[in-house]
Amino acid sequence: MTVKIGISPIAWQNDDLPDLTKNYTMEQALKESREIGYTGVERGQRMPHDTDGLRAFLEKYDIGLCGGWCSGNLLNNTASEECDAVQQQVDQFIALNAPCIVFAECSNTVQGMIDVPVNDRPQLTRDEIKAYAEKLTEVAKWMQDRGMPMACVLIRAIYYSGVVIFHVLWIGGWTVSITYISRISVPKS
Repeated sequence: MTVKIGISPIAWQNDDLPDLTKNYTMEQALKESREIGYTGVERGQRMPHDTDGLRAFLEKYDIGLCGGWCSGNLLNNTASEECDAVQQQVDQFIALNAPCIVFAECSNTVQGMIDVPVNDRPQLTRDEIKAYAEKLTEVAKWMQDRGMPMACVLIRAIYYSGVVIFHVLWIGGWTVSITYISRISVPKS
């Protein structure tokens, strides 16, 4: 079995607070990704957004598209509305032979809002989590039926003494593994 390892340009560039990494170009990120052995990258915010432009950009650096972040708004949208909202990105990833799309719920996020405490992030009840999971399953099935598997940012969470450790593993011919650690409150049943 062949394993290809991809990386996200966020290792060089911060999309939430771009001023922190404004001196790092996408060209530098792609060039250095190839130099250190990566064969794929996620789509980054500083890359061309049109399919032909992105294809040419990746080909210039001899690097493939191993997936990419898809900002979801499924807490606010119906499953059908969400499918309509992400269709262009799904179609682009299919055209560029990406093995998966990385869906991340971003409704009402405080990400990138430096003046908002993390404690003010959205919190869901168990019933809201169940309803969300049903809609997420519907969107994932729609993507799969089109030929684009969905990977989710949160695949496994371990709760330990008030700290949740999220381990993310994106699979689909490419493998990227990232661990996030975050303090959260868990809803009581």
